[in-house]
Amino acid sequence: MPVHDADTVRGIARPRARAPTALVSGIAALLGFGAAAAARSPAPDTDCDGVVDASDDCRAVAEDRDGHDDADGCPDADNDGDRIADIDDQCPDEAEVVNDFQDADGCPDRAVEVWKDRIELKQRIHFAFDRSEILRRSYPILAEIAETVREHPEVRVIRVEGHADDQGSVHYNLKLSERRAVAVRDHLIDLGIKPARLVDIGYGESRRSAEGTSENARAQNRRVEFLIEFALVRRPSRAGAVRERGRARASFRSAVNRFHAQAEPGCAPVAPPARERASRTASWAGGVGSSDPEEASPTLLPWGTSLSAGGGVTAFADDEMRGLTDVGGSWEARLTVGTRDPVAVEASYLGSAQAIDALGLDPDAVLVSHGLGGAVRANIFTGRHQAYLLAGAAWRRYDVTSASFNTSSLNDHDDVLEAPLGVGFSYRLDHIILDGRGVYRRVFFSDLLQATSGRDRPGLDTLTATLMGGFEF
Repeated sequence: MPVHDADTVRGIARPRARAPTALVSGIAALLGFGAAAAARSPAPDTDCDGVVDASDDCRAVAEDRDGHDDADGCPDADNDGDRIADIDDQCPDEAEVVNDFQDADGCPDRAVEVWKDRIELKQRIHFAFDRSEILRRSYPILAEIAETVREHPEVRVIRVEGHADDQGSVHYNLKLSERRAVAVRDHLIDLGIKPARLVDIGYGESRRSAEGTSENARAQNRRVEFLIEFALVRRPSRAGAVRERGRARASFRSAVNRFHAQAEPGCAPVAPPARERASRTASWAGGVGSSDPEEASPTLLPWGTSLSAGGGVTAFADDEMRGLTDVGGSWEARLTVGTRDPVAVEASYLGSAQAIDALGLDPDAVLVSHGLGGAVRANIFTGRHQAYLLAGAAWRRYDVTSASFNTSSLNDHDDVLEAPLGVGFSYRLDHIILDGRGVYRRVFFSDLLQATSGRDRPGLDTLTATLMGGFEF
């Protein structure tokens, strides 16, 4: 056996000692490179919906990210489970109530709906037989009507209409429908609705909703309806608002999906469904919302505003002036703002004509006046029947006309200031207004008639009674 020295033995042993170390180092380096590569590579997401394949139950179909089960990676075709696909569902998070009324829109139906010209009820208001007493079972629907009116402050005036069937005389049915409309109005006022927002009227059997004499037809004709007379602003109907919210949600979902898709390297943007793209295109073009006649209500005058004209009789309050003049005629044209509010403002053109007979004056002479006035009116009632008080100020010019000579103690003309005080009563039938009033006009700075010896100058204070008719906008 050959003999080796120590150096030879060490030279042979070193390579054997390094071989296991190099192998271990190589394996460690390979594992480290793999870990680093794995750290740099994102987890696979086949459908680019932001949910990795390991957690994605639908790897080939993108999650719709609508706030409903977004973590499972599967699109939710019917969030609310009402069997109307979300793409067609205007209320995808609220289940449709199947009641044979607008069952295809996917939205639950309220008992009270606000449209552009009316408040529509899905239930009838029930009364005691042949009476105006409201049955207790109708209290919930009246409470919902009151809540709906409070939710829509832009609706300023609502006409409560009573209707009757054809049983009984025409006159009796008219009175019954009026009493029922008043009862509903009073009940809503008790629930907190301001009286100025409600007007009651009865039509009897003159406006039938169903023809025939069957019990079903008569039941449809016995009804109370709510018509919107005045609204301050353009407002979307509930159906239009629901459609807009649905389109907004669809647009938002698509934006979220595109964001998650673009955040994933190598993923293409997720395109919205064709129906959704068409809906958004129509919305941007103003096609769906802007052309729908049910989308908005007309903008009407924000206050009860009326134009009226009429005439009456006038006479002077002073004894001496009454001895010189006859009871004359008066006329007036009036603009009133606030006819349905507790306080209204008026602007008027005034006129009068009276025969006048004085020594030294042509016997055919006439005392004519023209003027402008304004008044503040306090409406004691704000419904269909209104009693009111008024006070204001006016300027008036008196002229002696139709006289070829004047050597009397009367001047040819006189400018005066007036302070009218009066009471009145008005009646509203739809938009037609009848108004009657009596006014005392206190006159200042009068010098039409010169003072006689030992007496003060006669005053031109007048008493006037006027009846007018007009139209309320």
